[in-house]
Amino acid sequence: STLIGSTFRAVEESVAGSFSLIGLIRGDVREAAPSGRRVVREGDLLIVRGDPQAIKSMVEKTKTELLGNKDEIDIPLT
Repeated sequence: STLIGSTFRAVEESVAGSFSLIGLIRGDVREAAPSGRRVVREGDLLIVRGDPQAIKSMVEKTKTELLGNKDEIDIPLT
């Protein structure tokens, strides 16, 4: 993904439309509302919220894999 090395803030600012990074899973660590200064690393799972077109655009633009939607994935954050 081209997101690796980018801050969360930069990722959010690069997406047109309603889009937010609302969570992060990094290994065994699950974090809600991560800092905008946090940097995306290889292997991170990013939890996003936004309108479908904004999410689709981000996935296509950044060569990122979309794993599912809120109805398919139940990941509690701490």
